[in-house]
Amino acid sequence: MTKIEFTKALSASVTVSLTKTDMEDAWDTYQDLIQQLEEQDDSAGDQMQQLTEMNAKERLIWRTCLSEAGIELTPMQVDDYLKIV
Repeated sequence: MTKIEFTKALSASVTVSLTKTDMEDAWDTYQDLIQQLEEQDDSAGDQMQQLTEMNAKERLIWRTCLSEAGIELTPMQVDDYLKIV
């Protein structure tokens, strides 16, 4: 997927306007995810699949784990990340 295609798809799937910085961050995240999938075995893809199937309680637990590791995300950022996945 090209950057333009990605930008269009993400813009259509979110409910708020994203800044240029948000779009750049999202593109970088997408590129990182693609690289992980290419470099690792099927377990990375399986883990990403599981992320997209989490319910609200599971997303909160995941967000808390990320926070404890120093990665702070808002609930909206978690939702947007999962859309990228």
